[in-house]
Amino acid sequence: MALEELKLPAAIAPWTVPFILYSLLPLLGTAALAFQLPAVAQSKARATLYAFGGLINGGSIVFILSFTTLSDAHFPIYLACLATLFAGLALIPNFSKIPPATAFTAPILGSHITFWSTPETSLSFIVAFGVSIAFAFAAAKKTHKFNSKLHKLPELVLLGLSVVTVYSYLYSGYSQSNWFPFLAPAFAIALKLIRLRPFHTLADLFLLPLLLDLVFFVDSGQAFATRAIVLALYGLLLASPIIWPRTERNLCFLHRFGIGRKTAHVLVAILAFVNASHMESWLQSQITLLAAAIFFFAIWRFHRHRIAFIACIAFTGSLLLSLFDQFVSHRSNSPWSWQILLIGLSLCLFALVAGSIVKLRPTRRIGSRNITLTAYLAAIASYLAAAFTFAYPPLSLDSYYTPIIAVYCLALISLGIAKRIKPFRIVALAGFLLPLGRLFFIDIQETLHRIIAFAVLAVLFTTIGYLYTRFASRIE
Repeated sequence: MALEELKLPAAIAPWTVPFILYSLLPLLGTAALAFQLPAVAQSKARATLYAFGGLINGGSIVFILSFTTLSDAHFPIYLACLATLFAGLALIPNFSKIPPATAFTAPILGSHITFWSTPETSLSFIVAFGVSIAFAFAAAKKTHKFNSKLHKLPELVLLGLSVVTVYSYLYSGYSQSNWFPFLAPAFAIALKLIRLRPFHTLADLFLLPLLLDLVFFVDSGQAFATRAIVLALYGLLLASPIIWPRTERNLCFLHRFGIGRKTAHVLVAILAFVNASHMESWLQSQITLLAAAIFFFAIWRFHRHRIAFIACIAFTGSLLLSLFDQFVSHRSNSPWSWQILLIGLSLCLFALVAGSIVKLRPTRRIGSRNITLTAYLAAIASYLAAAFTFAYPPLSLDSYYTPIIAVYCLALISLGIAKRIKPFRIVALAGFLLPLGRLFFIDIQETLHRIIAFAVLAVLFTTIGYLYTRFASRIE
């Protein structure tokens, strides 16, 4: 109703008579709507209609302020103050609270958005943040009376705006500081652990700093030690349900929609991968990926969440792809031989240990098919890691590649027999196709290679036959 009467000039000076009159018009319109208490109380449809009218009047304040000659730094201050005036209407006795409560949403949202675009002064931050916290406090006190599953939504939105504004303020002034890379994970941990009354949804906001870090800061240049500490903080965040079980009980709103801890697993996986991709050297990035794979495997063992298992597979696959890339394309800036050997053998060992743990220590929440599939995946990952590592050209192991892979397959068969892990034995037997293929198509062309390869394979096949005969009772 207020917008129809507005015919604004090109520019309005603040606190002039036109400015006051134009500002009073939406306020008076909202007051007129709020005064119709009997009409609002008649039905939900009419209450919704009146609330929509209040929302339009609140938006008209933002519209009016856009025509003023205010500087960008003062926009959030004015909008926050005007939102307070709208909210004050709800305190008047015998007024309906629906139109004023909806009218202040547009200016309070506008105050935060304008601050995010130009966070220039501390005063604009304090005003926008302080007003939102005050409204969130009121929402936490009042909205619990509504019989709705979404009664905590106003509080969550207001607190969420405040969190984003805090990050924006610190980013604009301190993004180059040494401590800023730790802000997002530390902020997320604090939000998840701190429980302030009367706020009910504060802990539900722990994902916001992670999203902001992913969007705005994670691709900046950071030292290896800094990224390692950041990832350690992310690890602490995900391990918080184990260390502090009450943190999961603090999450009240997000869990109703099936998000929370699982979503955090996804975000931390993405953040870890992006951090690793921006490491200073190949070795640092691979160490980070390997540590992330080990960490997510441990989280999966503790929490039994598929997201953590998928993240572990993704990081393991990234390591395998990196080893394969170094094998097929030897560049001038390729890593040193000992670095490839270190990462390849570490990944090989991790895959075997992970597969053995899953197979030998099953849990009720993991089905037998998934256990078998995980053991197969672990054995295949270990085999591929060994195959790509020893094939790295600077290692100069081409002459001995066939017997090395054959010996590895024998070791994998021995482990499968000793621990009664059938997938290890199956993968090892299938893995013999590689050394056999090399023997008959590559090694046979040179006499010395042919003699060594045939001799080693003869010994290995004899040993395998003996093992299968000697330990037939241990083989499924």
